[in-house]
Amino acid sequence: MRSLFSQPIAWSFVLAIIVVGGLASAPACSMHAAAQDQQSTAQDQQQAKDDEDYDALINRAVARLLEIQEEDGAWPYEGVYRVRRQIPVGYRIGGTAIVCTALLYATPADHESANAAIRRGIEIILKDMEHPLMEPSTEDAYDVRVWGHIYALD
Repeated sequence: MRSLFSQPIAWSFVLAIIVVGGLASAPACSMHAAAQDQQSTAQDQQQAKDDEDYDALINRAVARLLEIQEEDGAWPYEGVYRVRRQIPVGYRIGGTAIVCTALLYATPADHESANAAIRRGIEIILKDMEHPLMEPSTEDAYDVRVWGHIYALD
């Protein structure tokens, strides 16, 4: 699975935790080392179960996201704001981009259905970016197109 830990900043946090955790848990003597080994085995078993539960949860979430993708390829964010009683195009772009990013990180590179869904999502993002309501504006008003622009660039 791809992970958020592919980001350099996340790795620096992980490294810091490993270094600090490793120093803090160093055994003071050999008697303590044996007790820590037993505790470590139990913790390793619990961690393996937690990892399985985590993977199952991610797999269910991925399946649900693939299931709810709209026919045109979008995953629009509903929000509370409407333009002519429709979800604004900025919300459609932003919501779709967020789900595409989540699928990108949550699935392996060879996950065919996720890759197809991401491609469809990107196609609708690029198409909707051409919508007249996505033209940049300096008008001082509530404006959701910026939300779409930001997430489309991500």
